[in-house]
Amino acid sequence: ERTAGGEVAMSGKPSKKNIAIAKHAISVFGGVPRILAYSHDHSELTVDLLSCTDEKADTVSYSTVRLSDHTLRLNNKKSALGVELAAVSKHDDAVFPSIVVGCAFQIMKSGILPTPGDCIENILLEFIPDAELKHVYLTAPFPWDEELNSLYVGGKSIAWLMLVPITDGELDYKKRNGSDALDELFESRGVAYQDTARSCLIRR
Repeated sequence: ERTAGGEVAMSGKPSKKNIAIAKHAISVFGGVPRILAYSHDHSELTVDLLSCTDEKADTVSYSTVRLSDHTLRLNNKKSALGVELAAVSKHDDAVFPSIVVGCAFQIMKSGILPTPGDCIENILLEFIPDAELKHVYLTAPFPWDEELNSLYVGGKSIAWLMLVPITDGELDYKKRNGSDALDELFESRGVAYQDTARSCLIRR
């Protein structure tokens, strides 16, 4: 957890790679950093979650740390690429950290490397039973341009995927038209990606 003065003290025994990932995300996000360790309720899975609070914007930026320690598979082969998750929420959204961690645990349990355009369906219902935004869409971390795209450390390339909560209508739109079309829709409509209570962008 964060110590006085905004310094970060990671849980457990972080590797040099873990520390480099956290420092890189902090340098991109800015704000006041904090790291907390999370454990899965029914397994031995753990992950650290970095949060950086921007008090002026009233938002919190997140990055997982240690998700990239897990070897994941792509096309039935072990991938040399590591992945971390990034996200942004409103400052007063107390549930959002659990959503990010829940997505990380889902990826660990699946053993499959997520790629841009993938979705984790119905994940928000575990935390917000009546949520209109039920699913998570994984895409390039666009709020930070190319600063958070990738990092090479410890002989391994680390890529970040941003999670964006989406509605049934937006998920259907993505399935019918593809992820590029959904990305374009988000850009043209200015999706409020930090708001888990926003309205669906698909006009019916």
